[in-house]
Amino acid sequence: MTYLNGSKPVATPCDEGGRWRKFIHAQYLNCATFEPFVELRASTTNIEMYIYLNEMSDHATCPDCFRGEVKSQLSGALIVIDSADHLPNVNDKSINLKPGSLTEIRLSIIENVQKQPPHGRCSPNLPKSLPLYDTSYAYSEYACRQYTIQNDINQKCGCYSLEYPYNEHDGFEPCSRLPLFVNLTGCSTEKVARSNDVCTQEIELFTKRMLCKRSVMENYVHGALPSCTMPCAFYSYEAEQSTSSWPTKTWQLTWLNSSSNRRLGIFQGPEFEVYREAQRLLASGNETGAAHLLDNANVLERNLLAVLINRPNFDVRKVEEKEVLSLTSLLSQSGGLFSIWLGLSMIALGEIAEFLVRCYTKTMEARHAKCTSKPQAEPSELNDRRVTFGSYRTEEWKNQLLAAEKWPVRCSENHFLWILLLNYIKAKSEHRENSVCMIQTQYQEISCEDFGVRGNHQLFSGDDEQQKQQGQRDYSCEF
Repeated sequence: MTYLNGSKPVATPCDEGGRWRKFIHAQYLNCATFEPFVELRASTTNIEMYIYLNEMSDHATCPDCFRGEVKSQLSGALIVIDSADHLPNVNDKSINLKPGSLTEIRLSIIENVQKQPPHGRCSPNLPKSLPLYDTSYAYSEYACRQYTIQNDINQKCGCYSLEYPYNEHDGFEPCSRLPLFVNLTGCSTEKVARSNDVCTQEIELFTKRMLCKRSVMENYVHGALPSCTMPCAFYSYEAEQSTSSWPTKTWQLTWLNSSSNRRLGIFQGPEFEVYREAQRLLASGNETGAAHLLDNANVLERNLLAVLINRPNFDVRKVEEKEVLSLTSLLSQSGGLFSIWLGLSMIALGEIAEFLVRCYTKTMEARHAKCTSKPQAEPSELNDRRVTFGSYRTEEWKNQLLAAEKWPVRCSENHFLWILLLNYIKAKSEHRENSVCMIQTQYQEISCEDFGVRGNHQLFSGDDEQQKQQGQRDYSCEF
């Protein structure tokens, strides 16, 4: 691995720059994680690893392959890049590595910030670590889910499942354990009579455990666990990979003869005898013979692969979760829609409110004036000698009064003579709409002969002096 000491890159063996942790995966079996030390994580630029698969070349069948799992039938390895101290999710985030190739992976780091309820489902109150595989891993939603399911199987079935991280020191046995059947001397045909009951109990216990484990696992097939929430801040990684054939034939002997490989001692097996022979031919000067041997050998191509994990820069992209529609955004979008489509704004809404207030005020004023004004006099019978202006023709009234020998008569308000007086004054006045008070100032006395009545008259009586000053229209006159 390589890290930066200031601006100077420093190369160091992985064992001196980090630690390895091994665990058993139910599908891929032997797995290991490499984690740089805490003080080197921020400055590590690349990690270079060489993996020897030690494929079983003398087997015609694959005991580790599963019919329903395609990835278990592959040659090569899987690699998962995750945050340090976290349980790797091999099933969902793995990258395939091909034997006889060099795979370069370029990383970009993403910082994820999640919202708390009600806008999100992260929780700040989470445990820092979880006990898995008899060691401690940092909390993650995936690790919490694995731990919760395994713990439920432990409590209900009295065993642990190999599909989930387990702790052997907890005292539980595998749910699929069948020691008497694995041991050929336990339940064999020669000892059926003696061990029939024991083997039957073993099968019944195995069936009970497997059914119990299955029922527990079915409860967690769908949906997220309420007790396992996302952390409010975590890192994820995006990877770009490229693959090329490695190593070339002309470099194989040089690579095998390096000091680091000699120190490991893994290339001392009988399958590497052809490479040792090619090395002797090359040392004696027979390069053609050595090249011929290397062309026919394919042990390295079938078992060796290299992976180079490179971080080109230390940039971190931040992805923050926010509300889809906050209160500020809602008000802003609503105002924009009103302005564009309806032509409304806060000023327009204020003007509409002012218009409604004015309408209400005018309505109340008109209603109040109607209630306080004097009602128009109703037409009465002939003996009351009262008429309403415009309701009856004055000539007809005069004729009726003459016939009833009630002519001349005393004028009172709304009498037809009063109407004639007003018509006469209005006809001779230059002003179209004069009030009674203005008429009084212009005409103090009017001859009764102008109306066919004998004697003098006074337009307004003394009793009506206060009404006259107020400008009322209904007054009495005496002749």
